[in-house]
Amino acid sequence: MTSSNRAQLMRDGYLVKRDVIPPSELASLRVTFETLLDRQRAVWRRERGPDDPPGGLWDSAMQPRLGNTETFIDAETAEAVEIWVSEPIRGLAAELLADEHAGISAMQMMCNPTFDYGPAPWHRDIHPIDMGPMQSMQDSLVDDGPNYMQWNIPLYDDSVFWIVPGSHTRINTEAENRSLLEDARVPIPGGEQVHLRAGDVLVYVNYLIHWGSRYMSEPKRRTLHGGHTIYPHWEDLGFTRHLSAEARGWFELWAARTATLQDDTERALRGVLDGDAGAYADALEALRPGAGAATKLQLTIWLCKAAMHIHNLKRPDYATLPPEFRRRAESSHGISLNWGPPFAERFAKSEADTIWQRFGAVEDHLLAPDGEDYVPGYQSGPIPYSLERMERGFTVDEFIASWEHAA
Repeated sequence: MTSSNRAQLMRDGYLVKRDVIPPSELASLRVTFETLLDRQRAVWRRERGPDDPPGGLWDSAMQPRLGNTETFIDAETAEAVEIWVSEPIRGLAAELLADEHAGISAMQMMCNPTFDYGPAPWHRDIHPIDMGPMQSMQDSLVDDGPNYMQWNIPLYDDSVFWIVPGSHTRINTEAENRSLLEDARVPIPGGEQVHLRAGDVLVYVNYLIHWGSRYMSEPKRRTLHGGHTIYPHWEDLGFTRHLSAEARGWFELWAARTATLQDDTERALRGVLDGDAGAYADALEALRPGAGAATKLQLTIWLCKAAMHIHNLKRPDYATLPPEFRRRAESSHGISLNWGPPFAERFAKSEADTIWQRFGAVEDHLLAPDGEDYVPGYQSGPIPYSLERMERGFTVDEFIASWEHAA
């Protein structure tokens, strides 16, 4: 049975819950996160370049961000992680993702800049180079629900965020594109401002069109930002020694799930390598049990992108690839089954080459028919891939049938 919270998330693309963090806890959290931010600022000062301002990134970014909360955790600041594992947050994530073991994907904090920057552009939080076209992800979302969602949890009142309700399940409208092309930093048709009080929670599908409307030196902004997913990526758990036994247990469960997901991803890729349709189908089922055709196609697209990254990492001319392709290959994004360079070591170069060759039919369908595509409102400029939809329909069965021709 679908819960009312999940039904609202699926309908609107977002959900606001009031007073999730009680006032009695806010003061302590503010002190804890300011301590962590001080530690991050010390790193930025050390890492600044010769032409950077004294505070480095703190004094130059439009939105300074505590990127990985766990990096600076000790016994004094453990509550900064514990809040993410607490029942009000973790329990709601499990409900919305329909997965009692849904895991944390990131724990961050967004801050206001030290100077007046102004608004950011409207966008959707997807990366078409390694996630595929918007429509295929939305089809999967509609059929089987979200596999990932994002949070904004303000420690101080925050009205920076705007959204376009319902845009998570459709591509851009003509009116939206006209407005975005004219000026992507002003309100667009259908946009609504989200007013959050300290301790409220906003959770949303990252496909939603949204906007950071105000990056200014005042007022103070300290808004926790993170995600939960059915595809967690946790391997280094050193920081968990500072956590409660219950919180540590959750991260250990998620790390075990990461290992299983990586093994399932390898099984899928080796099914492609061996031309074993049954093994490939079994691996897809393990990656998303009970998934329908749209989700299995989306998994196939993500596996195609993973195969591309693995292939690229092993190319002798790797250094000549476009920077964006190298950056994606060198990073990890478990949410889309890209497990990073260590995972690529599971495959010999010859295996990586063959797997990538067998994904040729998928790659051909993902490429922009005119050689390049651009649509406003995405985290990308013009790229060689279709941003919103494949040129024509494509199925997993067609992909499997193509292996014979790629052999």
